[in-house]
Amino acid sequence: MSSNPNVPLAPRAAPAAPTIVGALDDTSGTILASNATADLTVRCKTGDFSDFDDFIQVEMADITQTLIVWVAVTPPMQMSTDSAFPIPDRFNITVPAPAGGFRHGFYQLRSVQYLNIGGVPAAQGEHSDPGNFTVDLLSPYSDATFREQPNAVGWPATLPAGAVIDNNYLVMHGGV
Repeated sequence: MSSNPNVPLAPRAAPAAPTIVGALDDTSGTILASNATADLTVRCKTGDFSDFDDFIQVEMADITQTLIVWVAVTPPMQMSTDSAFPIPDRFNITVPAPAGGFRHGFYQLRSVQYLNIGGVPAAQGEHSDPGNFTVDLLSPYSDATFREQPNAVGWPATLPAGAVIDNNYLVMHGGV
């Protein structure tokens, strides 16, 4: 590190984006209606300059808004008070579900670390790259008991040999 203000500090990557453990449907990449009221377990990567007594918290932003505003969804939590504590590569934090559950939409999560000054989270240290996730409360396939299931048009039991399923066929038979 140089004391010369004209020499930039060596660039370093931000901690990796947090990941959601358990509630995220791996096939669709969404939190389905059945999991929207459950607390989330968020796995956060610690930073390059993390210390055993740093504080870490999780923030969330609604990315459908014109102005992205990061809102703390957990209080800052101290990683440890034991100087022999090994800095974990990943740190699990529980994000409580809001009253009524998570709203339908597109969101980002990030972790923010704070330096410990006198036993309180003080100066902001590193923040992670944001990680995207979707909460899907509207999809008719998001939950088998969802009140609005799609209307399925009866499909012919057999198709004529060599039938081409194109736009005309779909129009004549009411779609898929």
